[in-house]
Amino acid sequence: MKLTTLLTATLLLLVASGRALAEGSAGASSFDFLMLDANARAVGLGGAYTSLACDANALNYNPAGLGCVKRNEATFMHNQYAEGIGQEYLGLALKQGFGAQLNYLRFGSITRTTYSSPDGNLGDFNVTDTAFGVGYGKQVREAFRLGGAIKILRESNDGTSATGYAADLGAIATLANWEGVQFGAALQNLGPSVRYGSTSEKLPRIIRLGSSYSRSIGLVSFDITKEGSDKLRFALGAEVEPITMLLLRLGFNTKSDTGAGIAVGVGWKGQNFSVDYALSLLGDLGMANRMSVTYRWGDVVAPPSFEPREYKPRNRYSAPSISGDRLSKNEVDMLILKARKLVAARKYVPAQDILKEVDNSLVEMDLRRADYLEILGRVNFELGKVEQARQYYSESLNIGMGLGIVGREAAKSYEGMGRCLQAQGDKAGALEYYSKAYELERTPERKIQVESLQKQLEDSLR
Repeated sequence: MKLTTLLTATLLLLVASGRALAEGSAGASSFDFLMLDANARAVGLGGAYTSLACDANALNYNPAGLGCVKRNEATFMHNQYAEGIGQEYLGLALKQGFGAQLNYLRFGSITRTTYSSPDGNLGDFNVTDTAFGVGYGKQVREAFRLGGAIKILRESNDGTSATGYAADLGAIATLANWEGVQFGAALQNLGPSVRYGSTSEKLPRIIRLGSSYSRSIGLVSFDITKEGSDKLRFALGAEVEPITMLLLRLGFNTKSDTGAGIAVGVGWKGQNFSVDYALSLLGDLGMANRMSVTYRWGDVVAPPSFEPREYKPRNRYSAPSISGDRLSKNEVDMLILKARKLVAARKYVPAQDILKEVDNSLVEMDLRRADYLEILGRVNFELGKVEQARQYYSESLNIGMGLGIVGREAAKSYEGMGRCLQAQGDKAGALEYYSKAYELERTPERKIQVESLQKQLEDSLR
């Protein structure tokens, strides 16, 4: 998706929500607990999670995140908030795009007082807030996801209760030319006013805009939120992985007018199980401690296959711009990028046709040829030609080693060789190549490949 398209979509989202955002005022709405952060990872990032919510916390930040969940996931969070307030959060996300959440806040026992009995000898009462929601997210384009959710809200206060209904909408986009960059936008709590006793209360309608940049060693994220007539609030977070499976986080936000808005967090993430902790500083109110546990199961979901259209090369690609049969470097770069996009959309035959135009314009020891061979390897593997794919990957790696190529480019070829060897039954060889790929570019998917294959090999030796 082009940057201009993303900005246009975001602008339309803002215009469409303008009237809703003009209603209400911060701190004056019922169900204000809907503005609290949930999972400890998100809290450790300062709440800057709108573009990162591709997990079981999607319904609390951005329902579009359900469209990029790679494995089934369930999470539970306990929040020991200030002044004895407690919060419990349950989230579920399935790789088919469905999700659910339960958010419960309790204020504990509060002493009942009146003007005539200020000492509070009239017993205690309870205040609770509950939200239950379900949602769905879907990848509608190669780099664009949309999602929506509905939820039931209930607030109880000393025998008086109110029930409301709300909807959330969200979008997440990535940019093909900006690897690791992701954008998110969400509208939350869109719904009618809620009757509370003899009064009518508006829901805390929220707009979220966020962006993030992720690499193998960590990420940074940034959010802007707006609730009703409240001022803009900002959040910034960073996460690093100094050693495998250990995550350290630091966050800052302006959501509260008390305290410094600083949060710190730590996490341990295994293949199927993770634990996260976050500490938020609340100034005179003290601090909040959140603990989350998350469990994942099932295979990694395959990317969706969009219905291929008949592909015809454009005129500017069909003929070289210089004499002879050789293309210019810019033309080669454009064709390779086009082929990679087609492969990402699982359009393997059109990608193969484009690569044929490139072959005569590449020299032997060149980064472009290594890239070209890696794509050919992926195409042949997906078309079932495993041995041919293996030869292409091997040639790509030979060129890479000759040129001293390391990092993401080489990691793709190592991973491809691992896939070929695994398909041919050589699990030990596959593990060697997967491990090298993960060493060069650490991604969750490669970690799963390595750990899964290690377990299979260990089981076969028992």
